[in-house]
Amino acid sequence: MRRIVLIALLSLSIPAFVNGQLIEKSTTASNGKKIGFLEYKPTNYASVTTKYPLIIFLHGISERGNGTTELYKVKTQGIPKNIAAGSTMTFTWNGKTETFLVLAPQCSKTDTLWYSFYIDAMLNYAKANLRVDTNRIILTGLSMGGGGVWMYSSASITNASRFAALVPICGACLMKNGNNIAKGKPAVYAFHALDDTVAVALPICTINAIASINKYLPPIKAVATYYPTGRHVIWPRAYDPTTKYQNPSLYEWMLNQNKKLTPNKVPIARAGSDQLIQASSGKATLNGTTSTDADGTILRYIWTKVSGPTAGVLTNGTKSIATLSGLTAGIYKYSLKVIDSRASWALDTMTITVNATPLAKAGVDGIIKLPTNIYSLKGSLSTDPDGSISSFTWTKIGGPTAYLIVSPTSSITSIKNLVAGIYTFRLTVKDNRGGIAYDDVKVTVSIATAAAPTAVKEEEESISTTSSLKLIPTLVKNSLQVQISSEATGSTSIRVHDMNGKQLKTIQMYKDVQTIQTIIQTSELTPGVYQVEVRIGKGERMVQRFVKE
Repeated sequence: MRRIVLIALLSLSIPAFVNGQLIEKSTTASNGKKIGFLEYKPTNYASVTTKYPLIIFLHGISERGNGTTELYKVKTQGIPKNIAAGSTMTFTWNGKTETFLVLAPQCSKTDTLWYSFYIDAMLNYAKANLRVDTNRIILTGLSMGGGGVWMYSSASITNASRFAALVPICGACLMKNGNNIAKGKPAVYAFHALDDTVAVALPICTINAIASINKYLPPIKAVATYYPTGRHVIWPRAYDPTTKYQNPSLYEWMLNQNKKLTPNKVPIARAGSDQLIQASSGKATLNGTTSTDADGTILRYIWTKVSGPTAGVLTNGTKSIATLSGLTAGIYKYSLKVIDSRASWALDTMTITVNATPLAKAGVDGIIKLPTNIYSLKGSLSTDPDGSISSFTWTKIGGPTAYLIVSPTSSITSIKNLVAGIYTFRLTVKDNRGGIAYDDVKVTVSIATAAAPTAVKEEEESISTTSSLKLIPTLVKNSLQVQISSEATGSTSIRVHDMNGKQLKTIQMYKDVQTIQTIIQTSELTPGVYQVEVRIGKGERMVQRFVKE
């Protein structure tokens, strides 16, 4: 019973994930020194015949130890830490899934550098004991370990040629001869933070190392990622198994490094021409479809905002064609990163200038009375917040047909030959970058108000001089109040005519008092000048005009 309980307890201590383990191992270097190391193999390693890509990981100065009881320190940083946390070191690229083998030696406390015998011992052990694809061996390390990558690989062409790739992370300044790496032909992908202050591993160490390789024109150009911040501890980002910090991820890139393959040609990213759009639209299309890859295919497109106002929503940012909306006035820069089928990438940027909409000001509405038939339109207060107004255009969009715009392309112009009615004129302005805006102004031309209504004696009946016809208001919208005051009584008609004499409305009523009033609905009338005619009995007629706006 106790045995069953013990087995159950032991089984509970096994991690929930199915994973290979970091196994403590040791080997003897060519100089007779015993080296302790951690070995990682997938759980199904023994049941297959696959040859695996290999990563040799060199730790930093704080993880040094005796190679036995202190090997646990190696698990505290970088790739071994990821494996201890559950990483299976299995990644998929372009439809193919593969797993890395990992060897992580421990540097002795008495050594302050990764001497060559450590790396040689790992290479010899791997070739003798593991199914390693010798064309796909990667050497990587952080801090002191990054310096170890530079020191070992740059010591000779032979050393450099043993690896498909080198990945130094914030490496110390231990580069010897960049020409050896260039001629040894490994791919190089380095990482550093630009605010690193560790004296022996300043950013210039990586910058100079990359330059010293590329000046010899290697078949695969050395590349680096420089984080703006992060100080010295950037390896959690660099070794992150996702694309959170870099795309492709470091492991996706590693999978594609193979000495037996022809050196990859870097794709060409084309983000498209710079664009000028108007803030009134706020929309733009990003088109990277003309990007090319000479020896493969482009697998990923990544659009990123580089600079500009905070506005703007990016849609389909991982497609060859993306869209932007909600852009406000300003200058935006967007970057396109294309990644090819060998995990190489290229960048291109483009600029979107969003032109602020100009402000058109056509002036305030105005009223004139005939016989005055001239009016001045003033658009000189129109402005452009990020440039200048380049053109003005005045047009009539409503009102009577009789008019003349004297200077239709000037900021200020006169309009002549106006007749009674309500005119609407539009000012359209264009700025120096093609932005367009407009504003409307109304000009009401009314007829002069008579001192008294027209009273006509049609028969011999006497008409009182106190008769009056009032229309309230004279500038009408939806209704007109008609007030009739006269001593005359009898059958009364109120008629509304247009200026051509066409009768439009009629109201019949009987007047038996001095003053009567009524309301005429005018909402259905079109803008213009109309006439109200009042007849009382057979002898009195009064006429008054009004303007429907």
